[in-house]
Amino acid sequence: MTQLSPFRYINADQPCVTCDMRKKYEIEIAKEHCYFVGLRVTLENEMRYRHSLILADDYESLIAGINEERSMILSQQLAASAIDIEPVFVRNLLMHETGAIDSIEKTGIYAEIQKSLSKRDDHRFTVLGRSGNEQVYLIQENAQDALAAMRLSRLRNISLASRNFTPLDVRQAHPATHEFDSLFHQVAAQFGRLLEDPCRTGYIH
Repeated sequence: MTQLSPFRYINADQPCVTCDMRKKYEIEIAKEHCYFVGLRVTLENEMRYRHSLILADDYESLIAGINEERSMILSQQLAASAIDIEPVFVRNLLMHETGAIDSIEKTGIYAEIQKSLSKRDDHRFTVLGRSGNEQVYLIQENAQDALAAMRLSRLRNISLASRNFTPLDVRQAHPATHEFDSLFHQVAAQFGRLLEDPCRTGYIH
């Protein structure tokens, strides 16, 4: 993945804060429980972008983690209200694995996502998700943010309405998405090395 340098929208030097919202506490961290989340924060008509890593073991804990991140941003007075903090990029760390990327590219889904996001539209999102039976779905939604896009996707597709729904990749049709994509692979590679390091057994980031 080619690194975008310099980042136009995102402060790449911002530390990637990790928030553990898993319902079932486990010492070891599974990659499928790790989500890279990008948020757009508006304050006095100025837009800034932040990112964080959320550990979640189901859809509900992911939503809780995103809302926790929004609360933290509010407490830092970086936004005036929660509606000024919009998640625009949500991706599971499994999407950094070569096997997962290859399997999605073979189905043509990746090309469809790229086509959908090729023209800027701040209200268009692609939602790539997996149901409990491992079937992968791609849905395009017009929504305010990534949370609303996931919620609408589950409402419109009964296969995604179950508690076993796993979001894999949710993106906004905005240029910042390309920067988040680049930053995601950097963070995923760094976090993956921590998880695989035998000296870090039981490490909680």
